[in-house]
Amino acid sequence: MQEQLREARSRGWCYSGVIPHGKDQWGQTDSVNERRAVEGLRFAIDLHGLVVKPAAIKWIDSQGVERSYSPDARGQLQAGDAVLFEMKPKGILQRNKALAAKYEDIGRFLQCKGRLRFGLMEWQWQGTFERNVSLLSRYWSVEPGTHAVDAFNEIGGCEVRLAQLLDRVDRAHWPAVWAAVAKQHLTADMHAHPITVSSRVSLPGVIYEPIVVDRLITTWWA
Repeated sequence: MQEQLREARSRGWCYSGVIPHGKDQWGQTDSVNERRAVEGLRFAIDLHGLVVKPAAIKWIDSQGVERSYSPDARGQLQAGDAVLFEMKPKGILQRNKALAAKYEDIGRFLQCKGRLRFGLMEWQWQGTFERNVSLLSRYWSVEPGTHAVDAFNEIGGCEVRLAQLLDRVDRAHWPAVWAAVAKQHLTADMHAHPITVSSRVSLPGVIYEPIVVDRLITTWWA
């Protein structure tokens, strides 16, 4: 963990802190893992109203005992479903069967009540998508405007390289080009390859599908 914290600080990330989304602030995270997982959720275009560390919920275990559970985050899908998120480093629930069983029990309870969806988001430090999230999150506070999309339309075609867009805009607007990818005004395959100036981007849905919640959830418990 100390090595991870050193890496985070060297890249300018906080191990915790309020995570902004446009004019909103989503809330306080407790760890590097949670912060970076929430940053990943920020890319999901079908998720709205995300709140970090929402109020705890009450649930009843298999023995009939009422318990309290504090989710890591809560949001609402575009389809209307409310969702609770549990965020864990990749593989930890495979090693901790008791903890996995607890979340499965909570999922069964919520499923019976039909109140909320409940999913696990596993975060791996060295994954391609995770590294791309870390790169692009630096540009989240930048207003993309139309610089990147205008340059894309001027070039024409189904996809272009980021370098082509950067060549067509003033250097002062380069951060706006990266912000356009971060906010998916232009999309790339964030899961397959590291995002670089050589990466190809397209308009949303033309070649590369935008990020959605289902693609980020490892396990749906409810």
